[in-house]
Order: sequence, then C-alpha cells, then structure tokens
Amino acid sequence: MNLSAACPTKTPRLLRTTLLIALWAWLAVACSRPEDRPRGQEPGTLRPGSGHTQETTPVAAEKPTSGPGAPAVKRISVKPGQVVTAIGDIHGDLTALRGALKLASAIDEKDQWIGGDGIVVLTGDYLDRGDDEKAIWDLLLALQGQGETTGGAVFPLIGNHEMLNAQGDFDSVSMRGKLAFNEKGLTRRQLFAPGGRLALLLATRKVTLVIGRTVFVHGGITTTQVRRGLDELNLAAAGFLEGKRPSLDFDVNTMLWMRHYSNGVPSAEICEELAATLRLLDADRMVVGHTPQRTINAACDGRAWRIDVGLSRHYGSNGPEVLVIKDNRVKVLR
Repeated sequence: MNLSAACPTKTPRLLRTTLLIALWAWLAVACSRPEDRPRGQEPGTLRPGSGHTQETTPVAAEKPTSGPGAPAVKRISVKPGQVVTAIGDIHGDLTALRGALKLASAIDEKDQWIGGDGIVVLTGDYLDRGDDEKAIWDLLLALQGQGETTGGAVFPLIGNHEMLNAQGDFDSVSMRGKLAFNEKGLTRRQLFAPGGRLALLLATRKVTLVIGRTVFVHGGITTTQVRRGLDELNLAAAGFLEGKRPSLDFDVNTMLWMRHYSNGVPSAEICEELAATLRLLDADRMVVGHTPQRTINAACDGRAWRIDVGLSRHYGSNGPEVLVIKDNRVKVLR
C-alpha cells in the first residue's frame, strides 16, 4: 500500500503517523509468527478514554477525567508521597514474584502485605511458561485483599498470555501447569473458558489502568484506542471473558500484543504517536511489558518505560527489578 499516495500532501504529519501506526498494529497481528499469534480475533466496536487528577483521594477511588480532544477515562489518584510500583512479566515463577515484591517492600518473609498505602501494578503475563502459576494466582488474590485493608492496592493487569488461556491456547503452559488449576472435575480449559470461574475472575481485572499521570498496559496503546475509549475497551475485554461477546475486540487485542514502544529503539514516528497518545490521556508516560529487555529502560524521551526484564527462570532471570513512581518521579530498583 502506497501511504504517500493514499494521504494528500496537505494532510497533517500526525494524521499520516497515526495511519502508519494503525497499519503497523494490524500487521503485528496479521503477520505475527504462528506460535505468537492470538487465535480467533476479529475487530469489534467501542469508544474512548483519558485524563488526570492529582487529588488526595483513597486508592480505590477512580475519577473520570480527560485530556483535550478525548473522552474521559477513569483513573486512580495518588497522594503526595504515595508509592506506585510496577512489575513486569513473571511467567509462572513464584520466586521471581516474591523477589520483586520484597524489593518493593510490599511483602515480608511470610508473603504478607507490608506495603501500607502503596500500589503495585503487574503489567500482565503472570501465567504460562513456569510451574508456579497456581501459587502466583493465589498469592496475588491474597495480596489484593490484604492491600485494601491498609489503603493500598494490587492490580494484576491482563496480558496476552492471560487472554490466551481464555481463548483455549495452552501451548505455553507446562505439564505441571496444565494440572495445577484442575478442580472439582473441571479442567484448566473449562475454568478459563469465557464464562468459566477463572475467566470470570480475570474479567474483574483490567487491560489498562491509569494511575496519576502514568498509563499501564501490557503491550501498548495508540491514539486509535484512546479515541475509542479505554474504559470501553476494558469493558469489552471483560465482556469476552464473561462469555457475553463472541470474540475479542481487535483494539483490545492490539493493546495486548503490540510491541511498537518496546522493540529496540522506536522510530521518530512511533515516538510521535506515543506523545500524541499521552497528550490525549493527559499523562506523562506509559509503562509496558511484553518484550524482554536486558534491564528496565526508557525510550521516546522517557515517555515509554519497558519493564519486562525476563524475571522468570524460563528466561534466565538476573534477579528482581521493579519500577517505582513517587511524586511523579521515576526510579528503578535492582
């Protein structure tokens, strides 16, 4: 396709960039390797999201706000001094999760929450590959409950591997993992199938979350998804997991699988698209996982933070690493 011919010469550069990004997002799914490609995906329908507020409200409070030219998106406000910690892909390694949580001063030696009013976000892919998935699942559920009692929060986001389980794709599950979730005569496939007990629990989690001035997502977000609506896309993902939608929305799928911001050094066009996306969301940065890095690092002038450092033994982990945001300042703990 000749994009220069398709777009008039007077078309603003940002529009041309947006069209390129949309095409790349489509190609990322259509041309992905068979073993990486999600199954049964079709485009769907939905709407937009964005915003920012710096009020000192409780962690659980979500306020709809918006940047210029975008619909409101619910976001979680942060108080002065409140710590937000982001953890990348765990992939079934309980030791890696414990190490990251301890590094963040979120748990003690007995796996009990000591994070106070801190917020912990996992950017997805805690399932698959390793043998400890069930223990990780149970620990995260326990910490979610414990965190709430102290004004804190734990948010395990949905990654592409969580969604693959709901789509019946278990190619990345270990033999022990396939057996670990079996209960009351139901198999892992039945439990994670849309409408199944574990799929319904996944449906309570989000694909993307905005906390303060930071956007968290597994793969990435472009202006296309923002204009459709992040809140609506979270609802679309939940609808699929609840068995109310026949297939996963294309834009939700893009947010789980895209690698534009996490692959190597992003081009100027990609960084421009990211900047436009963050302007619509009235946010300063996007934190993504999905693509293994040697260490947590930033791209696009600090607008993209890539935190998948292969924490799991499956990737030969070099030890825990987490991203910490406090008073809108970012640092890496190792």
